[in-house]
Amino acid sequence: MSESPTEPPSPDGAAPPATPPRVDCSSYGRGHTVHVIQWRLSMERPKTEGHVLGVSGDGWIDVGTLDGMRRFWTHDPGRVRGLLDQRGSACEVRSPGLLGFREVQGDGSVATSMVSVGSEPTPCPRSDPLPRQRDEITNENPSG
Repeated sequence: MSESPTEPPSPDGAAPPATPPRVDCSSYGRGHTVHVIQWRLSMERPKTEGHVLGVSGDGWIDVGTLDGMRRFWTHDPGRVRGLLDQRGSACEVRSPGLLGFREVQGDGSVATSMVSVGSEPTPCPRSDPLPRQRDEITNENPSG
């Protein structure tokens, strides 16, 4: 079985089921956006099987494993709830700081959606507004 960080198209060419949308955040800190290097490292390291026992509105996720209950935080509890609705409570606790939600595709391949988790809440950085168009700036400061 091959694994993919994204949902591959189905063999029939139909679009795969939509994964829940992500919160727009520019932080790659624990509990925020998954970085591709973080994802790659998690695929090389051992994982622990678990089940999500609960997700609170403020981002706390309780996961039961054979080693006991573990608690994580994410900035995007809505995405976790959506993945639970689509894929069930089974998850993989992965290092460094990820929960993986697997789904076996029709062709036998496995798609894993990753959620970044941390041990404590941290705020998402504020997004700076995009710079205005050059023409708008030029028209505000006419010379002559």
